[in-house]
Amino acid sequence: MGYIKVAKCNGGDKMINTRKFKSKMVEKGYTYQSLAPKAKMTGYTLGQKVANKKKMTIQEANIFSEILGVSDFEFREIFLYNELQNATK
Repeated sequence: MGYIKVAKCNGGDKMINTRKFKSKMVEKGYTYQSLAPKAKMTGYTLGQKVANKKKMTIQEANIFSEILGVSDFEFREIFLYNELQNATK
């Protein structure tokens, strides 16, 4: 199963753009508690993944992007956040 790299507890690189994910989630009328079961997880677990404290799989990212209507560009902005940051350096 593929994983998106996540932040280290000591403040490492962030792979999920938390602000953009939350913004898209709210725009579509979801909360962690209402969105999480669609990927077979709890709201707490989703919160941990969005905060870069737990790994998010590519499959989970794909599920959320479909539900939230995320474009290809937004997918890169939200789920590949660190890769974009590194590309602009």
